[in-house]
Amino acid sequence: NPAEVYLDGDILPGCPVRFDINWIFDTHLPSVPDWIKPHTHDTDEVLLFVATNPEGDLGGEIQISIGDERHTFSHTTAVFIPAGLKHCPIIYKSVDRNKPQMMMALLFKPQYE
Repeated sequence: NPAEVYLDGDILPGCPVRFDINWIFDTHLPSVPDWIKPHTHDTDEVLLFVATNPEGDLGGEIQISIGDERHTFSHTTAVFIPAGLKHCPIIYKSVDRNKPQMMMALLFKPQYE
């Protein structure tokens, strides 16, 4: 997928993390990826939602559930999720196709389970 950059311990043996970058151009995904459904991990995770303009405006609105709380934002945002904390879904409420954004996930283990 040209809109994704991905690295983990399967691709590069010895790599201690799983790192995934996705370009987001639209709110309509062809199917709901596993990383958008509610889940937990046995290790910490960092999610980054990055604007592609210097003002940090995502050109849209994103909602993420973390534990029992929902958070909505429209500017570059970093989210730390401690091990064991239920998180997601991630809902792209709106995306301006003229202002694509990047979503990055850094999982502190070599593979996603």
